[in-house]
Amino acid sequence: MSVVLEGISRRLRTEARTESLTSFVANSIAIAVLVLLFIAVTLRIAPNFLYPYPLEAGDGGMLSSAWRVATGSPIYNPVQHAPFVFNIHSPIFIHLSAFILKLFGPYAGGPRLLAELMLIGASFFVFLTTRRLTGSITASIVAALVLPLERHVVRRSGLAICDFCSLLFLMAGVYFWVVGGKWRWAAVASFVLAFFSKQSAVLVPQAVMLTALVERKRLRILLYEGAYLLLMGAGFGVCWLIWGKAFFLDTMYYGTVTRFDPWVGFLSILLTVATYPLFFIAAGWAVMRAFRRKTLIPAALLPAGLIQAYLVGNAGASHAYFFDLSAALALSMGLFWPYLVAVMERTQARTRRIALVFVVVQAVLIFSAALYKSEGRGVFLESQIKGEAQHVSMYERPGMVLSTRTGYDLGRVGMDFTTDPHRLGQLLIAGLVPREEIERLVRERQFSAVIMPADEDPLGIFDANLRRLVEGNYRQLGQTRKEIYFLR
Repeated sequence: MSVVLEGISRRLRTEARTESLTSFVANSIAIAVLVLLFIAVTLRIAPNFLYPYPLEAGDGGMLSSAWRVATGSPIYNPVQHAPFVFNIHSPIFIHLSAFILKLFGPYAGGPRLLAELMLIGASFFVFLTTRRLTGSITASIVAALVLPLERHVVRRSGLAICDFCSLLFLMAGVYFWVVGGKWRWAAVASFVLAFFSKQSAVLVPQAVMLTALVERKRLRILLYEGAYLLLMGAGFGVCWLIWGKAFFLDTMYYGTVTRFDPWVGFLSILLTVATYPLFFIAAGWAVMRAFRRKTLIPAALLPAGLIQAYLVGNAGASHAYFFDLSAALALSMGLFWPYLVAVMERTQARTRRIALVFVVVQAVLIFSAALYKSEGRGVFLESQIKGEAQHVSMYERPGMVLSTRTGYDLGRVGMDFTTDPHRLGQLLIAGLVPREEIERLVRERQFSAVIMPADEDPLGIFDANLRRLVEGNYRQLGQTRKEIYFLR
């Protein structure tokens, strides 16, 4: 690592000696601001790695699933009987997290740190790709820092989620594709690994491989697509041998059972455009120059990223749907930066100052939008831990716990009755899981404890009938502002 940093530092000094005063000022401000913002974001999410309990639904579900794998339990199951253990995500990150938990014990920080290192790895491949396309170390640093600072990425940073694992393999594949030659076969393999990290990672590989049409390599694209499908088939075959039909049921069917609001995706994209006008100007510039080859990759990634981002309209979808778009914007900004600096050099001093102010304001927008409602626990770490004491105590007894929050069974004798309450709620609403099964378990007092939302349950699990059954069959232990606790 020190050798890499020394090489980057040497290249930066070389570029600084050969650039004009305007370029030097613009580059220095851009890198300084982005580095400071990166430090601020890192400090913001650092307490997450020490926080012992789930931070939100996706984090908790992944921790619970990884812990079950670490203790030898299957996570791909038909959702018909309790415990409703299933996972709609592909297996790579889950099993890597399970390995970490098995190696270091039931500490939530392990899978979270693993995910964050994968995000840094994805940023490094963005750096390498930009460096390959522009030859500018400054532009490469700008691109590499834009990705982890984009607000959708920051809001999922510091969590145990599979999305950064998928992003790492996607960006590695993009880099190998840009290198060209035999490395494109490595790109195809990396794209397949991205899919088996998160099964929605299909648009970016297709967009990248279709660039072979612009390069007039029509026969090659058939070979690459053939290799991609062959490796995908091999991967599905391995999954069938290990998990059988349950794998396909969980990842290909249960993952699609959800309500979709088309306006949510549209408005979310519109908000992103309003937040990052400079990035979308860079993306538009890349599209207009796509046939010059250098900007072909970010131009191809942009529509793939926009389509993926639009799917955030799925009920329960997270900011991770924007990650492909974030990568496209980062690469576009890296390629656009030398052009922007060159334009500033040719303009009058007043225009240069306005442009620099615009760049700084855009950087501040990155910071404010990124940290707004991010999942960092910051100074609230100690109070958050104390506030979870009652909830955690419900898992100190053997048996299933009926709750809409998961991940608290990490290293405890109590067990979540489901690894994905939100998706289970969607399946209940769709009628694919019988409510009578949960009601029967409550009547027969099969749950060792029940943690019921104090207000209306937005997930749809605790309907009016289930609430009455819980109150009639369990004794109330206590209540907080958000939850009511019951024991049998």
